[in-house]
Amino acid sequence: MGVPFLSHIIILAIDNHWEQVLYTAAMLWGLAYTCIQVTALPYILLNARKETHSEAIAMSFLSFSVTICLVGVANFLLNQVSPAFFTEKCVLQMVASFSLLGIFFVTRIRVPEKLSARMPLQSALRGYDWGLIFRALIPTVIIAVGAGFTIPVINLFFLNVHGLPSKLFSLVGSETPI
Repeated sequence: MGVPFLSHIIILAIDNHWEQVLYTAAMLWGLAYTCIQVTALPYILLNARKETHSEAIAMSFLSFSVTICLVGVANFLLNQVSPAFFTEKCVLQMVASFSLLGIFFVTRIRVPEKLSARMPLQSALRGYDWGLIFRALIPTVIIAVGAGFTIPVINLFFLNVHGLPSKLFSLVGSETPI
């Protein structure tokens, strides 16, 4: 629920040059998106049948890739239909508004969620080899930091260096997850 609302706030802040609102909303957007990502896998593992875990996890990750493809193609097509009306701002507002439908579908889930047993914090702190976990996370964190700085501005690079406008970049970007 936070991601669509914060997306609208970010668009509004950019449009009105509200820098502090933009920084705060972007940070909160990242936190909200992280909450979606972090909670999806445990939910799948606890609530999907064991024999369908692989497929359910793959479907979860696939949904994000398919969405990127669909939004990229839609942005290109809408901009081809009416570039004056379907600006980047308009398309972003449409996508953020459309994502609010997720709230409706989440409220329609009627199956009781299975939860894991509660674990005391002390057990969690002592029950894992945290040194090994942190060493294993180092490459992921390095890649995430690089992607976190690159992905938001890569379209600007293609525009300034190669003259590729956003409508064409979104079409190219829609092909990359495939």
